[in-house]
Amino acid sequence: MEQRISVQEAKVNEILRESGAPFSARFTDAGGRPGYELVPEGEKTRELKVAAVAHDGNITELPEEEIVKSLYDAYYSFDLFSGSVEKLKDREDVLQNIFPMLSSKDKKEKLEKRGILTDSFLDMTVSFYIPLEGDSEKQFTAPLTKDVAEKHGITLKEAYSASVANIERELSYMSMTEVVCSMTGMDPEETGIAGSPMMVLTKKDKSRGAALILSENVRKKLLRSSESGKVIVLPSSIHECIVLNDSDSFTGEELKSMVMDVNENEVSDEDKLSDSVYIVDGEGMRIYA
Repeated sequence: MEQRISVQEAKVNEILRESGAPFSARFTDAGGRPGYELVPEGEKTRELKVAAVAHDGNITELPEEEIVKSLYDAYYSFDLFSGSVEKLKDREDVLQNIFPMLSSKDKKEKLEKRGILTDSFLDMTVSFYIPLEGDSEKQFTAPLTKDVAEKHGITLKEAYSASVANIERELSYMSMTEVVCSMTGMDPEETGIAGSPMMVLTKKDKSRGAALILSENVRKKLLRSSESGKVIVLPSSIHECIVLNDSDSFTGEELKSMVMDVNENEVSDEDKLSDSVYIVDGEGMRIYA
C-alpha cells in the first residue's frame, strides 16, 4: 500500500508540474481519512492553507487526473497568493488576465484529460492560462479549465479572442543580432551574425511567446516587414518563434531538418512545440514543410 501511494503521489506531482500548477500535492491520512493535501509554493504565500482531497475507500484506486482536478478545484477556493487567485473568481478578471499558450499536438489529449480548455491551431495545441503572483524567480500560472470557463460563462471563442488581445500587448520582435547583443553585451560585429535575416518573435518576458503567432495583427506586422510578401516561421520552442523574411537560401525540407535537429538536441520535451515549418502570406498561415 505504501509503495502504491508513493508511486501515485509522484505521478500526481508530475501532472501538476507539467500543467504549471503553483502548488504540489502531499499524501496525508490525517484524521484517519487518506487523501492529498494541497501545498502552495512561493514566498508570497500569506499562510499555508491545506485543502484535502479525501477518499473513503482505497485512495490508490482514484485516477491521478481526478486527483489533480480536485486539487485545482480546491485551489480556486482559497486566496493563497494574497489576492492573485481573485483573477479566477470573476468573469471580467479572467478575460482581462488570460493568455494563450501553444504546445505540441501530442499535449492536447493529456490537457483535456485534466479538464483544461483546449483548441487546435494547424498542428499545434492551444490552451489558456492566467498568470499568478510568484516569487522573484518563478512566475506561477493557473490553466483555464473547462469548469472555470463554464462557471463564468466563457466560451472557447471568447477565451481565444481575449487571450490573443492580451498577448498582443506583450509583443517583442527583435533581430537575432539584437537578442544576442542584449543577452551577452556584445557589439553586433562581435556576434558573428550581424546582418542575419532571422528575427525573434516572443513576449516581453520571453515566456510562452510562440503563441503570438495566433494573432492576425501580429502576422500582418510580420508581413509588413517583408519585401517578398511572405515570411517563414520556425517554431523554436513554446517560448519563441524564429521568423525569416528571406527564405530563398533554404528549401522547405532544409528548414524542416534544421527545426527537427534543434528539437532533438537543444529543446526539452516540455518546451518542444513542433517539427513543422510554417509560411505566412496574404492568404494566412499554413504548414510549409
